[in-house]
Amino acid sequence: MTCDDGVRHVLWKCSVEDSAFFQAEFEKIPCTYVADGHHRTAAAYNVGKARKEKALAAGHAVTGEESFNFFMALHYPADNLLIMDYNRVVKDLNGMTAN
Repeated sequence: MTCDDGVRHVLWKCSVEDSAFFQAEFEKIPCTYVADGHHRTAAAYNVGKARKEKALAAGHAVTGEESFNFFMALHYPADNLLIMDYNRVVKDLNGMTAN
C-alpha cells in the first residue's frame, strides 16, 4: 500500500504457528528504549490498567489475553537507529527574568 505522501507500507499476515517465532524473538529483547511516543505509550498503559481494574471490579476473570493488555509498538535494532539531540533553546524570556 502506498500512501498519499508516497510512503510504501508492506504488511504481512502471519499464522498462529508463525506468531510463536515472533514471540520467541521478542522474548530475547532484555529491554527497550522508547525514543518517540513515550507519552502515547504511557497513555496506552494507563488506559489498559484502568480497563483491567474495571473488569476486575465487575467480577470478570482476567487472563492476560484481553485486548487491554496490549498496544502496538515498533522496534528497531540499535544499529539501525540514529537518535539525534532534540534540545529546546529559550532565546527570549518575553519580558520575564530568569527568577
